Amino acid sequence: MLWLTRLVLLAGASVMLTACSMSVAQRSADSSLAETIYRMIVGGTSISEATLLRFYAWHLMGLGIPILALIVWHGFRVRRDGGVSSLTRKEGEDSLPRTDRQVIVRHEWLTFFLTLAALIAVSIFIDAPIGPAAEPGALVEHTKAPWIFLWVQELLRSWPPAIAGVLTPLAVVVILALLPYTDWSNDGIAIWFNRQGRIPQILLVLVLVGVVGLTIRAALR
Repeated sequence: MLWLTRLVLLAGASVMLTACSMSVAQRSADSSLAETIYRMIVGGTSISEATLLRFYAWHLMGLGIPILALIVWHGFRVRRDGGVSSLTRKEGEDSLPRTDRQVIVRHEWLTFFLTLAALIAVSIFIDAPIGPAAEPGALVEHTKAPWIFLWVQELLRSWPPAIAGVLTPLAVVVILALLPYTDWSNDGIAIWFNRQGRIPQILLVLVLVGVVGLTIRAALR
C-alpha cells in the first residue's frame, strides 16, 4: 500500500525529519524524561538517520500490526457468529433478515478493492507532499508538520510540550476509544443520531470540531 501511494520514500523525506524533530523536542523542554528513553527513541544522542529509520519502522509496525490483528479478530467473529444480527423488532413487526457472512465478506472485499483503486488513481495524478530528501544537519527554521499532526503543532504554540504533544493527543484517543462503551443499553441500536446516544454524539462532535479547527488554523498560517 505504501509503495502504491508513493509514500515508501517517507523514510528519507524532509517531512519525516520534521515529525521526528517535533516528537523528540520535548526532551529539552521536559527534564523528567529519562535519558535512556530519549536514546531509545532517537537511536543516539541526537537526531540522525537512525532516528528516521526508527520512526519509519515504528509507524509501519505500530499501525500495521494492530490493524492486522483487528482484521483477523473481525473475520473470526463474523465466521463464528455466522453473520451480523439485525435490530430486534417489536412484537407484531416483521423480523429483518440476518445479514449472512458471505454477503459481509463480499461487501468488505469490494470496499477494499475500490479503496485501493482510488488510492492508486490519486497517487498517479497527485504526488505525495513529502518534500526533498532529509538532511539532519540542515533543519529549516519554519516548517509545518504532516497534515495529520497540524493540530498538535498548533497546540504546541500555546501549551507546554508535555500537555500539547503527549497528554492532549492521548486524551483524544482515549475519548474516541471509550465512546462506544458509554451506553450499554439496547435502546436506539442501529438508529442514526438516536436520543439515547446524545452524550457520545456531542463528545464526538466537540473532538472533531476541535481537531479540524486547529488543523485548518495551522494550515492557513
